Amino acid sequence: DGHIEAVQNNAVNCLLTDALHEREGEIVEENESPTRGDEAEQLDSYGDEEREKSLLGVNGTLHQNNNIRVKFLKWDDGPVGAAECQSLTRQSCFQLCLVSDCLHFEHYHGALFATIGRVVSVGGIAVLVQPRRGKSLSKFRKLVASVNILFCPNDENGISPLFEEIYIERYDEDIWQQHKSLLATYGNLYDPNIHYPVLLILKKLRPYDEMRDTMAAKKHMNERKSNVS
Repeated sequence: DGHIEAVQNNAVNCLLTDALHEREGEIVEENESPTRGDEAEQLDSYGDEEREKSLLGVNGTLHQNNNIRVKFLKWDDGPVGAAECQSLTRQSCFQLCLVSDCLHFEHYHGALFATIGRVVSVGGIAVLVQPRRGKSLSKFRKLVASVNILFCPNDENGISPLFEEIYIERYDEDIWQQHKSLLATYGNLYDPNIHYPVLLILKKLRPYDEMRDTMAAKKHMNERKSNVS
């Protein structure tokens, strides 16, 4: 989870990843790692510097067996975030970026947008999965649209929209039928607004422009704050 004030258990997630990939093709039994819970509890109390150091050992184990890397990355739409993303994508950007239930951090929409724009390769996609959660999803989609509309295909500088957006509610028939069943049976408890995940797919159409795209996103976020106040 990337933003600055999010959950504090990233080290735990890294240890879980380590456990899942510790033995390729095998399931690691709980009694084979008796100290892992204690280690996770200790690492969870570390600050950013200590937590970053703890990832070095995790990365060593993962790379030996599965060529997997774990990195602590904060969402940031400023120079620090740009530098971290550049370091992360030094060899190449990512063709697929999975974002799970992160849009409810509305204050950090701009930082998340910039991070996705920086790390996804041209032609690659970011798949965001989350419930609508009030207006949080629609606000993020408006942010994407506000950046895209500034750079239409006929832009005098030759800059096209950054993302193609695909929004899907009915993405799996089994899940959709369960959704309808829950609505009919547990309508007083089941609230699609917070319980039913929808898909937002962003396909990157061109390279991220650090100056133009970041400035456009920041402008939208500032206007959003002004409208609220």
